[in-house]
Amino acid sequence: MKQKIIAAISALCAALLAIGPWTLFPACTPTAEKIMKCHWCMRALIPVAVILLAVCAFELIVKDRAGLSALFAAGAVGFVMPILLTKVIIGGCAVETMACNTTAFPAVMAVSAAGVVCQLAGIFLKKA
Repeated sequence: MKQKIIAAISALCAALLAIGPWTLFPACTPTAEKIMKCHWCMRALIPVAVILLAVCAFELIVKDRAGLSALFAAGAVGFVMPILLTKVIIGGCAVETMACNTTAFPAVMAVSAAGVVCQLAGIFLKKA
């Protein structure tokens, strides 16, 4: 039962990563003459979040402890990807006061960190 709750919370985090940058914590608004780098970073989060949602769905279905641990490990690695996208791979605007640096990226990192913690907890919790 604990694994199912952890998987559900992780799925909520993945859903927030998919829709959050477009609704709750938007990045910089693209202008007619320039689309900011952070815009592409937020778009790159969508397929990562969809994959994470699929992993979480499998976590809800799988009953085998070894398979569940493997899914939780894959989910933990998957939740690290948004952090890498925002800080290393794509990044955002150079100006620290832009919306991506003040709102969007910190929110993405917080949601991703919560997902990593949930997935690691799923690995180490005993099956109830």
